[in-house]
Amino acid sequence: MGSKFIMAVNNFKPFGIGASANVTTQAAYEALAALSTGFQAGTASSAQVNKALRQGSVMASVLAQFIANSSGADVLDNGDMATPLANLLLGLKANTAGSFLQTANNFVEIKNAGATAVSAALANLGLGDSNGYVGRMLGAPKIITSSGSYTPTVGTKYILVEVQGAGGGGGGSAATDSASRSVGGGGASGCFVSSFIAISTLTLPVAMIIGAGGAAGAAGGSSGGSGGTGGTTSFGSIITALGGFGGGGGALQTATSFTLNGGGQYNASAGGNLINGHGASGTQGFVANIMVSGGGGSSYFSGGGTPVSQITSKAGDPGQYGSGGSGGISAISSSTGSAGGVGGTGIIRISEFA
Repeated sequence: MGSKFIMAVNNFKPFGIGASANVTTQAAYEALAALSTGFQAGTASSAQVNKALRQGSVMASVLAQFIANSSGADVLDNGDMATPLANLLLGLKANTAGSFLQTANNFVEIKNAGATAVSAALANLGLGDSNGYVGRMLGAPKIITSSGSYTPTVGTKYILVEVQGAGGGGGGSAATDSASRSVGGGGASGCFVSSFIAISTLTLPVAMIIGAGGAAGAAGGSSGGSGGTGGTTSFGSIITALGGFGGGGGALQTATSFTLNGGGQYNASAGGNLINGHGASGTQGFVANIMVSGGGGSSYFSGGGTPVSQITSKAGDPGQYGSGGSGGISAISSSTGSAGGVGGTGIIRISEFA
C-alpha cells in the first residue's frame, strides 16, 4: 500500500500511446460506422481496434492515477471494484488545498482567485449578470447621514438605494394662564423612496444631499408657532424624497372649550416607490386634566416623536431619521408656552451587490 513518501501503484496502463503506434487517425475514427454499431466480424482493422483500446485505456489510467494520487492507495487490476470506488470517494472528499470537493473551505480557491474568478463562477452557476440575477452583497449597507458623494465599492454592479426625506417639526404651544391651555400638532414624516439601480447607468460620483429636520414650532403668544417643513433628501437627480410638513401651532384654549390642532401632512416625492407618513393631530384627554400633544409621523427608518402627556408644560419630543417631531404642550397654569420637537434629519442607505 502506498504512503505519502512512496508513490502509490497504478496497474491501469494506457494502450498504444507510442509515437509510432498502429492506431487510426482521430478523423477516420470519428467517421467509422462502428462507433454506433460496434465492429462486425471480419471488418475491423488492427489500427481501428487499437484506437478503441487506446481511448478506453487512457481514460481508465488517468482516473486510476487520480485515485492513487489523491488517496495515496494502490489501484490494482485484480478484479476488485469496491476498493477503487471507495478510494475514489476518499480522494474526492479529501480536505486538502488541491481537492475538488472540500468540506471545510468550500470554493475557497475561487474566492482566493479574485473578483473576476468569483464573477465567472457565479455566472456559470446561473447567479451572475449573464442570467439576469444579482450576485452576492458586498458587505454591510452604507448609512449616509450627512451630505457628500457616493463612489461604489470596487466590484459593485448594482445598488439598492433607500432615500428618506427629513421629518417636519412639531407645533409649539401658546402661553397660558390658570384658565387656558394649549397643545401643538405633530410634524409629518418625510417621504421614503427606494430604487434598484445598475452602476453602469450612473455618472460617478453621485452627489447626495441629506435634508435637515424641520424646525421646531416656536413657543408663546396667543398661538404657538407651526413646525417647519423637513428638508429634501436626494441621490443625484435620480431620487428625490421631500420632507414632511410641520405640525400646526397650538391655539390658546379655555379649560372648557378645546379645538384640536392639526398634525403636519405628508408631502409628495419622485423616483422609485413612495411611502408617505403624516403627523398625528393634537389630542385632548380629560383624566385629571391631562392633555396629549400631537405625535410625530413615523418614517421608514424610525418612529415619530412621542406625544407629550403632562399636567405641566413641556416641549415636544424630536423625531429621528425622517420622522416628525411631536407638539409642545402648555397645561392649565401660568406658562410662556413650549416649543415643538424638531423633525428628524434625512438618511440614505445603500446596499451594494456584485
